[in-house]
Amino acid sequence: MIRRLPVYILLDCSESMVGEGLAAARRGIAGIFSRLGTNPQALETVHVSIIGFSGKAKVLLPLTALPDAVVPAVRLGNGTALGAALELLAARIRDEVTRRDKVQRGDWRPIVILLADGKPTDDLAKSLKVYKSTVGDLVANFYVVGCGQDADLRSLSAISDILLKAESMEAGVLDRLFFWMSETLTEASRSQDDKGGRSMLDSLPAGVTMVDARHLPDADPVADFYLRALCGVKRRPFIMHFRWNPATEAFESHRSHAIGPDDIEPDQEGGAGETVDISAVSAPPACPYCAADKYVICGPECGTISCAGGVMRGPEGPTHVCPKCEAKFALANGLGATSLRVRRG
Repeated sequence: MIRRLPVYILLDCSESMVGEGLAAARRGIAGIFSRLGTNPQALETVHVSIIGFSGKAKVLLPLTALPDAVVPAVRLGNGTALGAALELLAARIRDEVTRRDKVQRGDWRPIVILLADGKPTDDLAKSLKVYKSTVGDLVANFYVVGCGQDADLRSLSAISDILLKAESMEAGVLDRLFFWMSETLTEASRSQDDKGGRSMLDSLPAGVTMVDARHLPDADPVADFYLRALCGVKRRPFIMHFRWNPATEAFESHRSHAIGPDDIEPDQEGGAGETVDISAVSAPPACPYCAADKYVICGPECGTISCAGGVMRGPEGPTHVCPKCEAKFALANGLGATSLRVRRG
């Protein structure tokens, strides 16, 4: 019986991955499957699973033989439940990986790759204890990659001593990172042993560095945030990205990203909500569909944010129809809110 090499990929699917990050993740997973498929040893032994996490963690692809693996749907959601992802990983390894004993050789020790670009929004320390008590030292190599400027490297360093940083979320950097991963996994499939020696290519791709966890600064207490909205004209969804500027002590407009229905999860229960004072938010970015740069918030029953591109002006003043719930209301009081309930990506 051929011994399997289980490979688990944990992928941050929070809204901060919107744009180039999401596109690169989809390309990268497809590239890993394709390149590993050209290696006979990997094709024979590698079994791959993908776990996605945003407000919750879920299995996107159960442990599957490489020839049968299909790139799963990767969608964005609220929050960064990294702890929940580790607990789910521990449960899957416990249930799916055959351990070596006196009777059977079992599977090769699994390899784990984690990509995260923000801060955990759940109790990572508690979940790490669950993970370690369940898995122990079974995992051969756990590659942790912090992507972009907002990755919480201090939190990530508690997970593994193999900590890498992708300097930006630009497509070129992430594409090179995924190529490096596929080459590392190919090498691992050729050189497995029961001691689980570290398999990693000596040369890191441009834009990716090894991180020394002994010299990490404290994480920035204020991170970027993201708001979902709908175009008031075309009723299509998009995500607004705001960045914190410590000099002005305000969240400043960065850009807006058009998204399709296959890019986002339906509204989730759970996730870590935070109240952001509108007075600390600068002018929002323009709608990517109609270029409107003013926004309307529907009543408390709905709460949908939409651009004001569809505002109608009549003798009684401007009115707006919510593109989600169809409620029609006057705009006498502007936005009509002093704070927003948002979830950090």
